Amino acid sequence: MDFNEEFIKFVDNDAETAENVIESKPWKILIVDDEKDVHRVTRIVLKGLTFEGRPIKLISAYSKEEALEILRKDKDIALAIIDVVMEDKHAGLDLVKYIRENLKNHKTRLVIRTGQPGYAPNKEVVLNYDINDYREKTELTSERLITVILSGLRSYRDIVNLEKEAESLKTIFGFATESTSETNEDIFLESSCKVVRNMAENYDIILNTKICEDYPEFHSNKKNFIHWENEKEFFVIFNSDTERQKVFCVSSEKPIPENLKNLLNLFLLHIITTVEKMRISNELNETLYEIIFTLGELLESRSEETGEHVLRVSNIVYDIAQAAGIEEHKAFEFKIASMLHDIGKIGIPDYILNKPGKLTDSEFEIMKEHTVIGYRILASSNKDIFKIAASIAKYHHENWDGSGYPEGLKGKEIPIEARITAIADVYDALVSDRVYRPGWPKEKVIKYMKDMKGKKFDPELLDIFLSKIVDKF
Repeated sequence: MDFNEEFIKFVDNDAETAENVIESKPWKILIVDDEKDVHRVTRIVLKGLTFEGRPIKLISAYSKEEALEILRKDKDIALAIIDVVMEDKHAGLDLVKYIRENLKNHKTRLVIRTGQPGYAPNKEVVLNYDINDYREKTELTSERLITVILSGLRSYRDIVNLEKEAESLKTIFGFATESTSETNEDIFLESSCKVVRNMAENYDIILNTKICEDYPEFHSNKKNFIHWENEKEFFVIFNSDTERQKVFCVSSEKPIPENLKNLLNLFLLHIITTVEKMRISNELNETLYEIIFTLGELLESRSEETGEHVLRVSNIVYDIAQAAGIEEHKAFEFKIASMLHDIGKIGIPDYILNKPGKLTDSEFEIMKEHTVIGYRILASSNKDIFKIAASIAKYHHENWDGSGYPEGLKGKEIPIEARITAIADVYDALVSDRVYRPGWPKEKVIKYMKDMKGKKFDPELLDIFLSKIVDKF
């Protein structure tokens, strides 16, 4: 019995058939052989063969060069069955070497199939070339060919899955690293949705994601948990004593594979942990902000001025910062930190702090010390909010032209948080009643500030304040 006759023996009940398979992405198999009959017979044998619900697509190349052209363009060929003797005695082996060393393709499974083993002895080829199987054409019956094909596809599938899992783990690690600075829960959950969708795309799964509120069926004593409704749908439930329930809803048109499910569970646990930490951090920050505000009010009351000055200044600072393009979380830090801009006045004697008339030169020198005193009080903390507050306390009396105090800084040598606070502080101080004078009319204040543009105030920031912010206050 010759090769072709034995080769065509095909038992189709050992594999899935195409009629049982829905349309899906095929497994690509490259046949490299200069004999047309080999291609014809291979197609006959593999007709209707499928693997894991996906059909098989055969691609033919009749020379080493033709195969290289295909491999350069097509990066997802699962298996290549390569003849040794084609253009020359070692064309197939040269092709194997080029695939592995030049194309850096270590994923495609390579099977040597030769009709002339004398030119490429089994032991020598297996030892010296990065191949996955070696077969003589005479031994490859239809059943054995199918075994080689399915074994190669399983190996390729496992490699691809490992790559997908590695990529997903890289995504999870990257997101975990990048998200540590995020403080807005809604933004964090929206970003998490994108990561979940991207992870699924690696597995050719399209996920629909959305953030919902108040699912009565998920009201539970548990704080936060994951609920898999079925193999196509799951939820991450975030319960809270102080906030409305949030539910991270995810669904798919087709079943989510087990390995993707395991990775998703790992990532979802990270989401839950991060949200819990975020909520604890936010609660602590809110407590801290209340303490800062209360302290600011206390300092203002000591100087017989209303505590509302602290609140108004902080609101103006926040609006200017946002209008200047500063990130929201940083603008919020400026807002809170600015409440302590005059904390150094705690070290100024009452007779100077509450003097109804103009200060003498010596008294003014003492008053100027409040900037340095405030800095010393705040700079010892390693918290970002207090570092910003220390900067504001020390530098909010510096002037754009260098005529301010305590260091006579000029222009952008002055930290931006201090330049912003200077505008807010002067504006609110001038429009408000003080112990030594009544408040100015708003028009007079605006004229004064325009006159001080480029002298006392940062010109760009002042323009932002006067054009976009002042009408609100």
